[in-house]
Amino acid sequence: MSKIDFLGFGGLDEKQSPCYSLNIDGDIYIINCGISLPTSASLGIKKIIPDFSWIISNKNSIKGIFIGNANYINFGGLQYLEKFVPNIPIYTNDIGSCIIHNYFKNAFYNSNTTFNLNIKVLDLLKPLQIGKAIVTMFKTSSYIPHSTGFVFDTKDGAIIYIDDFVVNSTLGSLFSNNYIKIASTYGNRCLALIVGAGLVGESSGFTYPNTQTINYFTEIIQEHKDSRVIVSCYDFEYFRILSLLGVCASQDRPVCISGKTFFYTFKHLQDNKTFFIKGLKIINESQLEQHPNAVVVLVESLEKYFSKLDKVLNGEDQKIHLLPTDNFVYANNTLFGYEKSEASLIDNLHRAHINEIYKIPKSILPTKASNEDHKFLINALKPKYIIPVSGLHLNLESYKKLTSSMGINKNSVLLLDNGEQVKFENGNYTGKKYLKLSPQFINSLGSLDNEASSIFERDQMKETGVVLVNLLIDNFTKQIIKYNFDPVGVINFTDINKDILNKLYEELNTNFNTYLKGQVEAKTFDVKEFKLYVRKVVSKQFEKKFDKRPLVITTIIFFK
Repeated sequence: MSKIDFLGFGGLDEKQSPCYSLNIDGDIYIINCGISLPTSASLGIKKIIPDFSWIISNKNSIKGIFIGNANYINFGGLQYLEKFVPNIPIYTNDIGSCIIHNYFKNAFYNSNTTFNLNIKVLDLLKPLQIGKAIVTMFKTSSYIPHSTGFVFDTKDGAIIYIDDFVVNSTLGSLFSNNYIKIASTYGNRCLALIVGAGLVGESSGFTYPNTQTINYFTEIIQEHKDSRVIVSCYDFEYFRILSLLGVCASQDRPVCISGKTFFYTFKHLQDNKTFFIKGLKIINESQLEQHPNAVVVLVESLEKYFSKLDKVLNGEDQKIHLLPTDNFVYANNTLFGYEKSEASLIDNLHRAHINEIYKIPKSILPTKASNEDHKFLINALKPKYIIPVSGLHLNLESYKKLTSSMGINKNSVLLLDNGEQVKFENGNYTGKKYLKLSPQFINSLGSLDNEASSIFERDQMKETGVVLVNLLIDNFTKQIIKYNFDPVGVINFTDINKDILNKLYEELNTNFNTYLKGQVEAKTFDVKEFKLYVRKVVSKQFEKKFDKRPLVITTIIFFK
């Protein structure tokens, strides 16, 4: 029998920074090594990475890092973790290896920084003993070609991890999947399914065929057959971009791809005969003047995307210059946290005085699982426990509602926050443990910045407010004698019914006392863990009721 722990360092109450650990009888498997990109430039913060201190302190037990979906958000933390845990094996697929290598090659081209990443490409559906687990990589249908999930097979059953996925796709082997094979092999012995929450709660039905952009692009390109069409897209949206390239080939339109990392990966696909579009004509930026009806694809990472487009719109880009006859297609779905950046960009597009401006409609979904996709996966794998990840707590709550509608016991769906460690023993869930984790802030110089956290908190207070929680606790019984909370800058009291606040007050009081009672009975009371619990509960409740996630400051006084 096995002892298994699952711990999230990031990605459990947010859509970025995914990073998780799976501990199987003392052997540790790291899933993703993500990063967050702040949307406010005023912070002085360039990036945010998870707290790697636990990983570093347990580095001798780590068997590898597993990255199945090579989005920068999933692997961007490697450049910081690698400094402390050098030569750690990074297991991924062939395209993932190419994307990661290309990123580090291009991102640090003009610097003295070198990376010797120990990347290992796993064979599909070929079980491999890594430490105490037998690991199998399988294909998923996602927005990046050859995206994969992982099975960690143990004595007590299989732990299956799958990030962004859809059940069906239309671009052949590049975006195919092995769901049926995995279900037939592990469907009766899946201990836990760790799954990206995707579009649960946002989109009913299946995502396919609403991922398709072919008809949308075809209509625009046909309408503007004699002038340029400029399409901007995040560099991880391979499914969408490759669909566009197929349309360009069918319409006999030359294509200029502006974006190094994407272009090199695309060239890799072509050179290895993994992907081929008949009739596709690729030109470079210097040839644009010779092709007045070219389709220009501006492809950039999320990190550099908005600054790249700002340069183009302001006439500061050295290679791409807008013309009055140009037509611009903003081919991204709105990302959480980037609403302001996107709105500003769209406004600047209209100031650029070009011919036509398009934004991809909401009806064309990103290549992420909707409600029915998840139902299919759950019914196929029949997991004993489900752990939704990669989403805000609102997304994770929606997942619990979805599974409840399927008749799944609510206790089988484990909703976690960053820093919560769930434990399994002898094939059964045995409880949680809280770890204090503090996100690490990277300044504009690329260095860890301890002062940046206070800057970040002040900005958070400005944007979402702060909730001051004061508790007076009996030192002997550990029960609350008195408590109050003061939401400063979170809500407008004139617009809020007092009954709502009173109900919230009672709900929080009940939650706090229930937690304390359990801690006293288990003789595990810890002040730091209780403060963490208060912060998490209050933050969740305010997000749920007022759509704001404020900073929570807790003060505890013990009465003797």
